[in-house]
Amino acid sequence: MKNPVAVCLLLAMAAPVSYAHHSLAIYNENELVSVTGNVVEWFRGRPHSYLRIEGRDEFGNENTWFLDFGSTSRLVNTNEWDDSTFDIGDELSVIGFPSRLKDTDILVESMVAPFGSFGMTESYFGDPDDAGPIPEWITLPAIELSGTIARSEWTGSSVTVWVRGSVDGEAERDYEIRLSAPASLYDILAIAEDHVAPGNAARVDGYLAEEGERLIVFPRMVDFGDRGPVRTAMMTQRAVAAYLGVEVQGRRGPAAGMGGAGAGRGGAGGNGETP
Repeated sequence: MKNPVAVCLLLAMAAPVSYAHHSLAIYNENELVSVTGNVVEWFRGRPHSYLRIEGRDEFGNENTWFLDFGSTSRLVNTNEWDDSTFDIGDELSVIGFPSRLKDTDILVESMVAPFGSFGMTESYFGDPDDAGPIPEWITLPAIELSGTIARSEWTGSSVTVWVRGSVDGEAERDYEIRLSAPASLYDILAIAEDHVAPGNAARVDGYLAEEGERLIVFPRMVDFGDRGPVRTAMMTQRAVAAYLGVEVQGRRGPAAGMGGAGAGRGGAGGNGETP
């Protein structure tokens, strides 16, 4: 029996909020895991389409696994999957990237289903060192900083990291790195308090505001400890706008005044790639 759309919607409404609002940064692009199991839930929608399956990983661990297709759902859209694509009980073999936050969450890289084999033809992640173009309304100079974390403050409402480092080979100075709220850092970017511990290496690409001897950096990309590089440009833009006293049109828009269906089970068919 097909999984009813109404049931999918009810299950999706009951799903934890973290599933609906996280970033792909929570997944470890440097590691792959494999799982085989049977479908217990399929949700086709926004912001993330997902499957839940009951089965085992390559080490024999049994669990209910959450299979994420990413916010852009490239596999889902490319293959024109709809609400009826997966049946409850379908057996799937999946390879994907494990979550840094929850052992049973996987970002699907490739999959074998009863109706075909499917795989990503390009990376979900892109280049984490590329924070994208700088909006015209941001007038602060862009810098690249390398150094060592001297101290950090991780409170319930904010996170600030002080880095002793240098820019362009100049003498070392103390820089104050302003980050987003801790809940966002952890739930969306998988940055934990351990990553910003004193003594950890730090690399930051960001915007510099000088207030006398005080050097404030609004980061576009951060690389703390062993976390690996993470893009923070979109989170930072609100803070920069507030600092500069600039109104920004929407989350992604420019500053004010600056201008600026499914084809059923299997859809259009697999792309021939297998895990």
